[in-house]
Amino acid sequence: MSGHGHPEADAVHADDHEHETSSDDFPADEPRSPGWLPLLGGALFLAGIFAFVALNSGGKTAEELAQDAAAASPSAAPSAAAAPAAPPAQRPAPAIAAGAGMPANHP
Repeated sequence: MSGHGHPEADAVHADDHEHETSSDDFPADEPRSPGWLPLLGGALFLAGIFAFVALNSGGKTAEELAQDAAAASPSAAPSAAAAPAAPPAQRPAPAIAAGAGMPANHP
C-alpha cells in the first residue's frame, strides 16, 4: 500500500501473513468430493481415447472398406465386386445473381 497509511493498519496486515490460505482450504459448508471421483474421470477419458483409436477406420470410406472386405473373402459374389461404383455425391454450385459483376482478377 502507499506510505500514507496509519501505522495500526500496517500492524494488522503484518499479522495476516502468519496464516496464509491455499487452494485446498474450503469453507466448512463445502462438501468434499470422494477420492475415487478424479480416478473415474481419468479412466473415462482414457477409455474414450482408446475407443476413438480402436474404432478409427484409418481414413477409408465405407465403400473402400466394403471393397477390401469383398476382396479379402473368397466366397464373395463376383457380381457384387464387378458392379461399378456410384460416383461420389457432389454439392450443386451456388447460383450467381443475374446482375452480379465478375471480380477484377477473374479470367
